[in-house]
Amino acid sequence: MTDLPIKIFVATHASVFYKLPLGYEYIRVGDQNFSCTYLDSVGNNISNLNPYYCELTGIYWIWKNYLDKNSIVGLNHYRRVMADDSHWQVFSKTPIAINKVKAKLINFDLLLPKRLYHKLSLYDLYDKSHQINDLVLMLESLEQIHHVAFSESLNFLKNTHFGYYGNMMICKKSLFDDYCAWAFPVLDKVFKQIDFIDRTKSESRVIGYLSERLFNIWLKIHPDLKIKELPIIRLDKSHIFNWNNYRKSLRGKLE
Repeated sequence: MTDLPIKIFVATHASVFYKLPLGYEYIRVGDQNFSCTYLDSVGNNISNLNPYYCELTGIYWIWKNYLDKNSIVGLNHYRRVMADDSHWQVFSKTPIAINKVKAKLINFDLLLPKRLYHKLSLYDLYDKSHQINDLVLMLESLEQIHHVAFSESLNFLKNTHFGYYGNMMICKKSLFDDYCAWAFPVLDKVFKQIDFIDRTKSESRVIGYLSERLFNIWLKIHPDLKIKELPIIRLDKSHIFNWNNYRKSLRGKLE
């Protein structure tokens, strides 16, 4: 594992660039017009769907165009990146170094941002913030495509009070590809059935929101995967903000 090539992509739709460690590269997502090392609009891509799919257009690009299956890949956001699980790394706003990533992936399959805990279930939280019929449609599509029982997925969402968000992950490319091949057919089926008339710009980002719930369902049906949770740091926020956020995550603070 330690000898595998690695590339952690940082999705951005804004020409705001923070200094990143070796092994990290920005990928521009959507129809913005600024120079960037990687673009989700070249090669096999769904860049035009960015207003609906959010950072998933970057994930799709990595899946289809970064072809070295014997490598490590990841996706972070231009303001949110994973740090090593230490007080100093969080306070100093330092993204996790490549050598630390490789070392952790010797014993773990996935590096994910620390889970968030909620007073409401994942289902009720979605109902409160979005259009619940979209989530129901996704569960129906999941059953139709992958034969994951609707009732099983629904019960999971109604009885789970924590989740992983942001579509952020670091893992071997082969596992990354497996997830994409599983998730995108479901999301694409949902997208084709949703009526976007009269939706606000925020609510049009529905596929991005749904994908976060879908990812948690995928983790649930793959209990054998070994997960290492890492703290999130905000590069656009102060050292104190990141430190306080980290302390909350250690307490499993409910939202």
